[in-house]
Amino acid sequence: MDMQTADAQPVRRPRKLLITAGVAVAVAAGAWTATAMTAKSHSKHVTEASYSGAPWPFTVPAVDLKCIDGGEALVRIAGVDYAFNGKAIDAGYPSFSAYWLDDPSTPGAKLPTFSLIMQAEALC
Repeated sequence: MDMQTADAQPVRRPRKLLITAGVAVAVAAGAWTATAMTAKSHSKHVTEASYSGAPWPFTVPAVDLKCIDGGEALVRIAGVDYAFNGKAIDAGYPSFSAYWLDDPSTPGAKLPTFSLIMQAEALC
């Protein structure tokens, strides 16, 4: 009987160890998933008054710049996310052109948004 008990203990211990290791992996995976989920979207509020680039390019006084997983840069205007780079266009976000001001010095052109797009992409 002592022999069976001694044989049974080594079999049980690895199972407990495997279960414990499995729980640790599951907990670690859950923590990673939670971290990844919180890192999926970052935003930055920008106002015309705080903008130090070229002339303010929008018809509204403030926007939120965002970047979500996959590198999609967005500009949030009036509670709606609009495409701010090619990846966001490819993902199906609508154009912000209704809020984009014309460049008064160049007929047919719009005011530059490059520095704002770069700020949005930097949030990725």
